[in-house]
Amino acid sequence: MTQNTEADFLKDAEKVAERITVLAEKNNRSIFRKYPLTFSFFSLLGFAAVLYGLERTFDRILFFQNNPWVVLLAGVIILMITGTLYKWFQNKSVSLR
Repeated sequence: MTQNTEADFLKDAEKVAERITVLAEKNNRSIFRKYPLTFSFFSLLGFAAVLYGLERTFDRILFFQNNPWVVLLAGVIILMITGTLYKWFQNKSVSLR
């Protein structure tokens, strides 16, 4: 009888955890759905600020001023690495259970 009570308790705990997860996902999604333009604008602004900051930083470094191909090559290599990592992580199945 003890095992049955423990099994019921675990089932109940799992159901509660699932309900909490569903409610949390619903609240998170509703904020982005409610203000998609605002989040898109701030995301674009942040991306532009990072690019502008990087450009200004590279402009101050004499080596990069004289060898812009190094920055281009580094960018291509970084994109290749992140693309490979993305494919690798996409193929891995992540399970929280």
